[in-house]
Amino acid sequence: MPGKKETAKLVPPYIPWKTFVTLIDGLRQGIPSRVDRSVMRTFSGAAQSGLMVALRYLNLTDTDGVPTGTLTALVHSEGSDRERILTDILKSAYPFLFESSFNLESTTSAHFMEQFAKSGTTGDTTRKAATFFLSAAKEAKLPISSYVTPKHGPKPGARNGKAAKKSTVKKPPKAAEGHDEGHSESQSPRLSWARELIAKFPTFDPAWPDEVKAKWFDGFKQLMEMDDQAE
Repeated sequence: MPGKKETAKLVPPYIPWKTFVTLIDGLRQGIPSRVDRSVMRTFSGAAQSGLMVALRYLNLTDTDGVPTGTLTALVHSEGSDRERILTDILKSAYPFLFESSFNLESTTSAHFMEQFAKSGTTGDTTRKAATFFLSAAKEAKLPISSYVTPKHGPKPGARNGKAAKKSTVKKPPKAAEGHDEGHSESQSPRLSWARELIAKFPTFDPAWPDEVKAKWFDGFKQLMEMDDQAE
């Protein structure tokens, strides 16, 4: 029972999804008897801490860092097998998003964030954790509401998006310099700039009036689109 109590204190992963995938793919050379910081030497200290939390929250390692069968299966999976394994992992780790009273396929952005707050996260951590989940759900091909993940394509405000992209190209040196905050993979200046804008975005507050929430999510959607396009 002590293990369950400790797990309950963990919050969902809030590191970049690509950082997590880099670790998982790197383990294909061999699953260690224990996943600790010594197998994450290519990552920064902050990324290592985030990865340890992610592995435990997703039940890929136990409290001592010993790999579970699920981790082994995920590491060696590809294609539809990886989608199936990821789906099972997400449903087990995020039960509050798969409750019968909550529908991921039709939820609104505001409802999604309010539901995600049940995980125990607060402020900007909630946004980062939600982004991690949505990236994982996308790879697992889980059906997610279009109100949470808007489709790309011609739409009002597209010119603003292009203008934002142009501005990122003009400032690559400043955006790229010293930007590696927690993962080994290199980022383009445009991606780095988009991530910086997202990091500076105001944190979501469930206590806000509905009108303010709506404006917050409109702005958040635009930033997420910029981030996706930059990738």
